[in-house]
Amino acid sequence: MSNAFGELGNGRYKGNIIYPIEKNNKIGFIDKDGKIVIEPEYGDMLFVNEGMIAFLDPLTDRWGYMDSNFNVIFKPQIKIITPEKFSEGLAGYCDEFKQKWGYIDKYGNVVISPRFAEAFEFRDNYATVVVNELQESCWGRPISGDRWGAIDINGNFVIEPKYDFLKNNWKGLFTASKDDLWGCIDKDNNTVIPFIYEKLSLNEFGEGLSLAKYKDKWGVIDIKNNVVIDFKIDDFLDPLEGCYGIGWGETSSGNVKAYKFDNKWVLFNTNGIPIKTLEGYFVVKEYINGYAMAVTEKEECHIIDEAGNIIFSRKRNYAKTPGPFSEGLAAVNASDINDPFEEKYCYIDCNGKVVINPGFDSADPFYENYAVVGMYTYGYETQYGIIDRRGEYLIKPFYDYITRFYNGIACVKLNNKHGYVNTSGKLIYEPEGFLSDRNFKIYLVKGC
Repeated sequence: MSNAFGELGNGRYKGNIIYPIEKNNKIGFIDKDGKIVIEPEYGDMLFVNEGMIAFLDPLTDRWGYMDSNFNVIFKPQIKIITPEKFSEGLAGYCDEFKQKWGYIDKYGNVVISPRFAEAFEFRDNYATVVVNELQESCWGRPISGDRWGAIDINGNFVIEPKYDFLKNNWKGLFTASKDDLWGCIDKDNNTVIPFIYEKLSLNEFGEGLSLAKYKDKWGVIDIKNNVVIDFKIDDFLDPLEGCYGIGWGETSSGNVKAYKFDNKWVLFNTNGIPIKTLEGYFVVKEYINGYAMAVTEKEECHIIDEAGNIIFSRKRNYAKTPGPFSEGLAAVNASDINDPFEEKYCYIDCNGKVVINPGFDSADPFYENYAVVGMYTYGYETQYGIIDRRGEYLIKPFYDYITRFYNGIACVKLNNKHGYVNTSGKLIYEPEGFLSDRNFKIYLVKGC
């Protein structure tokens, strides 16, 4: 099961939180007290932003929409695999007979007739669309031969469909690809960044700064095509392949980014100014809460801060990987501390000091002052429990799976059924139905 609590960020949102339940293959929701606020009578329910809720009628297998107070705006009538998110009052939909994409408003009215092979969200009054005479089905993703363009809210083309790829990125500017070269254009089809790059990820590095690949090397340019960081970056994980700059060759946090130049990792601030060269590292992974895991050329594992200082060093190259810092603590394998034969996990603070002694076969990051830990059974299956910051059990290992807490509630799984517990360790909803990854989402809404 995926961790869905990141759906709303780390507790920055205010409002009512509701949690999904399943009963008799139908989806409903409870509040943080375990009270049912939406009866389980829907085949599916998705919160698709702008105060809109898509719901699936289990009898007709068609989608309709509610407002944030759960009032039906229009009855189920659309048959698509997944309802698109509303953006600027419009959402993409697929005509099941024409098998083409168009746009509807919040009341289900067709605003832009279905005539596209693919239709994406509106941003700043423009949306990218795909036209392909060979692509008749709207169920699959665009294939080779597609032509990308952009339309306005009336469905008129502002950028004719002639590009191999087009993305509405930032402040009315579009990343575009044509004949295997990348550049940037505006809504009037004026070239802003020339088509000379092998890849381009607009505004990826920071405000107004873009990652670009030229002659097999990555660099950073501004919106006027001035070079901010020379094209000397090696092994950068292509952000256009789905990782968006977070991964094998490039990592980021709120304050620094790490790039590899001529087999040396260099830390940069968000203005593209180098801070420090990191000697002897093979890879520097993603910064999380100000700390990153780094692997040396000798295959030793370190945790480093944003200044490149070593907070923790793994002593054995086959020991288990340390976890990220969260709420000032990180889970590490005890064999890295003092006992080469101890394979249990413990927690260290930002100074590398052990604050929770070894005793767990698996250990997750802390959230809301609690962490999920696992213990092997005699059959080498894992049972999960929850500990506090003192290392004491709130819930002893018992469940097949537990999520992190969100707004004081965690989902538990037992015998393929899901329920919920609170920070007192009390079950607020007994495990009953099964929630798939698709259904398992936590939502913040108004009016429940």
